[in-house]
Amino acid sequence: MLRSRAALASVLATTSVLALGLALRRPIGGHATSERGDVGHQTGRDGARAEHKVAPIHAPPRPHPARWLAFGGGAEPSSNQVSMENDFALAGEVFGPGGLLLYAGGPGTEGVYELDEAAPKDELALELSDILAPHGGRDARYRRTRLEPHGAATRESIRSALAEELASPGAPLLVYIDCHGDGGVTVLDNSLATWGGDALTVKELTSILDGAKRPVRLVVSACFSGGLAELAFRGGTPEGGGTDKDRCGLFASTWDLEATGCDPDPDRRNHDGYAVHFLHALRGTDRDGKRLQVDLDKDGHVSLLEAHTQARIGSQGLDVPTSTSERWLRAVAPIRGGGLPFSLREEDATIAALTVQLELLGDAATVEADARKRLDELETRYASLAESESQANEELERARATMTGELLARWPVLEDAWHAEFAATLARERTAIEQFIEGSGAYARFVRTRERAQRSSDEALDAALDRAPVERLVRAIDNRVLAGRLKHKGGADWDHYEKLLRCERSHLP
Repeated sequence: MLRSRAALASVLATTSVLALGLALRRPIGGHATSERGDVGHQTGRDGARAEHKVAPIHAPPRPHPARWLAFGGGAEPSSNQVSMENDFALAGEVFGPGGLLLYAGGPGTEGVYELDEAAPKDELALELSDILAPHGGRDARYRRTRLEPHGAATRESIRSALAEELASPGAPLLVYIDCHGDGGVTVLDNSLATWGGDALTVKELTSILDGAKRPVRLVVSACFSGGLAELAFRGGTPEGGGTDKDRCGLFASTWDLEATGCDPDPDRRNHDGYAVHFLHALRGTDRDGKRLQVDLDKDGHVSLLEAHTQARIGSQGLDVPTSTSERWLRAVAPIRGGGLPFSLREEDATIAALTVQLELLGDAATVEADARKRLDELETRYASLAESESQANEELERARATMTGELLARWPVLEDAWHAEFAATLARERTAIEQFIEGSGAYARFVRTRERAQRSSDEALDAALDRAPVERLVRAIDNRVLAGRLKHKGGADWDHYEKLLRCERSHLP
């Protein structure tokens, strides 16, 4: 966290340039530690290295057919934040027995990334790493997963599990995905990261699900996950029309927006992603366990869409959740004209709650007008701040390149931590390196630009957080309007919309 102007002035008056740089450095570093004394190598009293063998890890038996299939986690340890492990643990509790879990590197792996502020840190090494090789996860420890997955979440294992579970007719399969997502050139190019650095694209997943013989309910907590809303269409494209498959999906974000949810903080109370709200809502509670009126149709059960609605209401993060039915409306509903009344209890609940949260007053027309005006203003503000952030980051990279050149001209082996002389050079030249950095004008510039880039990033994030609930409200209003127009139009498009709604209103299998 950046310091206040007053605190920063105090730091400037009392510390060296190197210390100032360390004070302002974004949290990017640390040393991985193991909490298991029986893993790997230890040094005996005589200095010899003793091998400590670990009992083999066996995955639990795989259910077949599975009631639910969950997969995700990071593509590598530094992106496998502890919040996702906690999400999967909660999902297992909420979904119940009969599930198949593919998680990160698989059973018994040591790849869960969580912050460890108490761990000893070599501040010079951390600062050098931020200059020479910025990388997430250095402020963390890595520990063994507490989950008992059936396998790793690799691209091939996920494809194989989906193919196996969807090959035969049966009860609906709930597919729960919690991972990192990336935007693509087109919606079909959006992708979900898989263990080992590979990915599954929307196009690929759509192709797999096109061959499904079981109904599918998809829930995805990932950035850009709304790209998978193309599942509403045959072949994943609007030109294909409505699919004849019994499938639908609920997603943490639209196809072009990031989502909240990948947090290395081990304190679960600080996690605020779509999955946290969605999974707790299926239990009829908020994230703190307080009972909520989530059962909107009063049938005694919380549907998937009702839980999704609570995530739209309860989120304090970046999320702008969407669904296949919402995507269908935006593809086929008339863009103008009158509509017929239609009860959309989930949209009504979202509008009512967010109107109160955003302190919008007046009748429905006034609330809508004020919300649209506020969203336009926030979009303009965010676009400006995002451009400033981009410029600040470009300046930071130029400053980093200059400082990198100065360092490597004196100590070339610092470029490669795997170099045979790296550790010896850092130990032998530590004082000289510190003095060099302290007296470097290039480093002073690097520190200033890094602080400016961090401030720009924080400002852009704040604007995105302000925008998110307003955009959720406006989209809910639009959904209600578009549904009325589509009902007035009628026909096969309306029938398919009702089919998607019924699917999204399913209960847990």
